[in-house]
Amino acid sequence: MPAAPNHSFGSPLSLKVIGHNAGTSMDGVDLVHVHFTQDSPSAQLNMQLLHYGEYPMPPKIKQRVMRLIKENKTTPEEMAIVNIQLGEVVGDAVIAFAAEQGFNIETEVDIIAGQGQTIWHLPLPELFEGDQKRAHLDMAEIATIAANTGATTIGNFRVSEMALGRQGCPLFAALDSLLLNDRSLNRAVQNIGGIANFSILPKGDVEGCYDFDTGPGNVFIDAAVRYFTNGKKEYDKDGATGAKGSVWQNTVDEVLAGPYFTHDIPKTTGRETFGDRMAEDICDQLLSKGAGPEDCVATITRITAQSLAEAYRRWGPPGGLDEIYMGGGGSYNPNIVSYLQEQFPQTRVTRIDEIGIPVGAKEAVGFALLGCECFVGRPMIVPKRTESDRPGVVGQVQPGSNHHRLRQHVARLVKHVETGTLSVSGNARPQDHAGIELVLTEAGDSGAPCLNCRQQGRDCSNGQPAVFSALQWRPEADYSQTRHETTASPGGVKIAFVDETHAVSQQYKVIADLPDLTTGQMEAPPIPKSSGSAARDDADSTSTRPAGAPITNKKDAFYMSRYVQFVGPWFDLFDNTDRHFSYVVPALALSNLLLRLSCLAAAARQHSLVSDCGDGDALLYYDEALRALASCLNDRAHETATFASCLLIAHCEMVESKANDWNLHLKGTRELVVAQGWHGSSGGLAQACFWIYCRMMILSSMSSGTPTPIDTAHWLPSNDFEDPEEWTADTWARKTVYMLGAVHNFLCRSRHVSDPTTIEADKRDWDSLSQKIRHHQTLCPSTCRPLSIVRREPLQEICYTNGSIAAAWQMYHALCLVHSIGAPSLPNERLTTLQAASSTAVEHAKLIVANSIFNRFDTAWVNAVQLLTTAGHCLAGWQLRHACMTILEDIRRTTGWKTRENLAVLFHAWDRVESAGLSVCPDRTTGLLLYLLEARDQSFFNDPDD
Repeated sequence: MPAAPNHSFGSPLSLKVIGHNAGTSMDGVDLVHVHFTQDSPSAQLNMQLLHYGEYPMPPKIKQRVMRLIKENKTTPEEMAIVNIQLGEVVGDAVIAFAAEQGFNIETEVDIIAGQGQTIWHLPLPELFEGDQKRAHLDMAEIATIAANTGATTIGNFRVSEMALGRQGCPLFAALDSLLLNDRSLNRAVQNIGGIANFSILPKGDVEGCYDFDTGPGNVFIDAAVRYFTNGKKEYDKDGATGAKGSVWQNTVDEVLAGPYFTHDIPKTTGRETFGDRMAEDICDQLLSKGAGPEDCVATITRITAQSLAEAYRRWGPPGGLDEIYMGGGGSYNPNIVSYLQEQFPQTRVTRIDEIGIPVGAKEAVGFALLGCECFVGRPMIVPKRTESDRPGVVGQVQPGSNHHRLRQHVARLVKHVETGTLSVSGNARPQDHAGIELVLTEAGDSGAPCLNCRQQGRDCSNGQPAVFSALQWRPEADYSQTRHETTASPGGVKIAFVDETHAVSQQYKVIADLPDLTTGQMEAPPIPKSSGSAARDDADSTSTRPAGAPITNKKDAFYMSRYVQFVGPWFDLFDNTDRHFSYVVPALALSNLLLRLSCLAAAARQHSLVSDCGDGDALLYYDEALRALASCLNDRAHETATFASCLLIAHCEMVESKANDWNLHLKGTRELVVAQGWHGSSGGLAQACFWIYCRMMILSSMSSGTPTPIDTAHWLPSNDFEDPEEWTADTWARKTVYMLGAVHNFLCRSRHVSDPTTIEADKRDWDSLSQKIRHHQTLCPSTCRPLSIVRREPLQEICYTNGSIAAAWQMYHALCLVHSIGAPSLPNERLTTLQAASSTAVEHAKLIVANSIFNRFDTAWVNAVQLLTTAGHCLAGWQLRHACMTILEDIRRTTGWKTRENLAVLFHAWDRVESAGLSVCPDRTTGLLLYLLEARDQSFFNDPDD
């Protein structure tokens, strides 16, 4: 069922889908129960296989369908009845599946998606006589399935695909590529159902995949077995009959010289070409030549196997195949598998269940994914080597009793992301899936064997659930720059950038609680040698270099130079006079292991996010820095170095985490600050670190809608700054940060107040803040004034001399925006107050966006992400919203900051306002309404009369 709204993005996507497939073998219906989740439009789509089952086709229905196909004669009445009956079969299979697996359809199934029984498939009319046209017909009425189960049902994927100019089969190259694409291996995913098809996955990009039908799979073999047993047996169990016979190679070669096998790709086929009558004719010819029944089955089996081998040779990737993953019932036939291994001795041949997908489940999983994407409104990857590369959403929807709820759920998430750019619409629109990644994780506990294995007396693990994660949509233009590798530590465990709070802040808390910090009562653990140390390119490792000596290790030197060039200036944004992080910290790092590792980790992290080098180095430095940090918490001689290191480590974590989690990454630093009593007048490096921490703290608090962890009353001992006549640009900027914290905390404290007496007192405080803000602007030093002001619409072009001044003014406009929408008022007067404040809020929001567009300084951009997000909440017009989205995307590409999460927050906020019907009144889509939405105040959406 759709998940409850979360506090980061509102309602995330959560759809539980039953995928079903009735293959051309007509032996039954394969079913899977899959859970799809996605936190935001720009986040990964996760896919978890919950249950899998196979249900046999009722014999009477199978015989009726087989007769209809084999004789190619029918009546409208017969077709109508069969269509309804097959719909009932699928509905009954779904109900039995849920009962057997122990889940409730009403509460645990949102969508049923799949393909009915193929009756006629005509993708290549040129191979048939007469005036033919590309067409497809399958039967299993989706209206019947929806009515019998109550779940919204999606079908007719193949017809939809044909309408886009393609052949409607096999449909699963995209899924296969997501599952098994490899940068260095050529792979194929072979399905041997009634008809055999495979997906070719050339090494390289996911989008390079292509697929087609090779010809008969089990359909000939099954037909021959039925022919010789008068229908008593349906298939050649374990290939036993074929193994007893001899292959008549001349017959094989004659059949494979037919028009379909020599036709170029793309091509697909079905029983209309390779039906029972053709198989029986082949058997009759062989019998007339003296072959026995076993010889006939062996020869027909070789037709399937050899057609696969020849197709691989003719249309496989350059360099041949490294691996073949087999699925479908034919993958259990040793006569086929052994022949392929003989023909391709250098190729590894295995079954698809090796990666956690039951052999019979893959196509049902594919239909579940197609159903999810159809309902959300997103097209899948279009394979290469097709007649048409036209993207489109495939499938037709039959609403069930849950349809209205599902549409509301999906509408809250889906936004349109165009290739290479970002745009947003209030309605669900197709998304171009240009860059996708799918990672398989370990399967769950083993369940019962699948039907195939039960019938054949085998043990298998096909009943176990598999977990698929990280199916992520990315704009194509940036895919190569945003894909990062993860370095694995020994034992296969992946190292990751984690919240340092859990590992470190509790130790800070212990220190803060000790009566005497100099007693040394807490013994720090030793620093084990990192598993990555051996990878360094010379003997001068970071942990063994003599204290104070210059860095000679090539890798360390490279990242330290990047630290000085990029990271230090980011931290020194409002410290241009002394520039502690650019000058003092690098010099101190030469004699302080923790600080040196922290600098290298921050620099390596920044480099990994703006290049395609991967994050292995960053993870190594980060891991070593965390280990070093644990040993330095009691070191009174290097307290300020520890403070600086904590900020750099938190930066490593925050740069690619959700903004709402920033406070978590700063929690440990807060404990250290409180324990040491640092403040804004501490002097030296400690003072510089404190103001950097304050800047991080206020930005993270604005994101989470919570007060700053340290109240502004404790930022300065005297609660004031030095004489304004002595202010520098840095002083004015720090005072701006201080006032922004004070106003934000005031808003957090006062926004839920309803007591009239308290509101009157808050109004007086608010008026006092108003006067201070106006006065603060008059104290701006001349060096902070704009270089130019060009009046234009919709955004005014104001340019400043450097990134520090641009960032200071951007924070000032954020201060004014938050203040303008925070005027205290009684609950019944609040909407009037909002409407009065909205124009002022929007003007400052526009100035915040314009600041980043016309002052393209990296140092300012790193500081701008949350300010732009706050401003974006107040923008009502598409042109302004698009400008905000574009600059956030530019910041991500240039600095590596993970702005996609901020875009998702904005998408959700805009959608909430539109879905609440507030877009008709511009005043009601701006100001406090949107800021409070960000700050988790939902009061305006609870009353429909608001």
